[in-house]
Amino acid sequence: MDTIPDGSELFLIDAWAKFAPVPNQPLAPGFDAIAAQERNMRYAYLSTFDQVIKAERERPSLRLVIARSRGDRYMADLAPDSVDFVYVDGSHYHADVRKDLLEAKRVMKNEFSIVCGDDLEVFPTPKLVEISKRYDRIDFVHPGKVAEAPDGYHPGVLMAIAEHFPDGVAMQDGFWWVFKRDGKYVRE
Repeated sequence: MDTIPDGSELFLIDAWAKFAPVPNQPLAPGFDAIAAQERNMRYAYLSTFDQVIKAERERPSLRLVIARSRGDRYMADLAPDSVDFVYVDGSHYHADVRKDLLEAKRVMKNEFSIVCGDDLEVFPTPKLVEISKRYDRIDFVHPGKVAEAPDGYHPGVLMAIAEHFPDGVAMQDGFWWVFKRDGKYVRE
């Protein structure tokens, strides 16, 4: 928080929605942590609220907004070329990530801005993009199912990143980022 310039506005957007893709469908084995998150969603929201109050006390010049919304829907109301930084961390499904990135690219400042996110475990390659098309409605491909991603990966995130940033993104440990400089997307 200390590096954010005084007078900045931060919009914290989260759908606070269930993680399971189909109502009443159990999550796959090994996803106990996600199931626990669903049970504790109210507490997660309250924890975020507490952190915002703390930040406002420490940095009264900042404007912090918490909104319950899908990222693409919220960003649709923002002006083009108006946002310095977008962190994409919503749904992992291809259609949803694609929409979030489309809106993020629209609102990012042309002169200089950053879009980033997480859950990109492996770098997109043409072969992995093709394989991922079989899993476009799956949140996570478990370890061992795809030789090119032996530890598992989020196919929707990978495909959307490959579509929106064909020249690639920088990434480390599942975290990815790309800069927009003078209207062009660059990794460095």
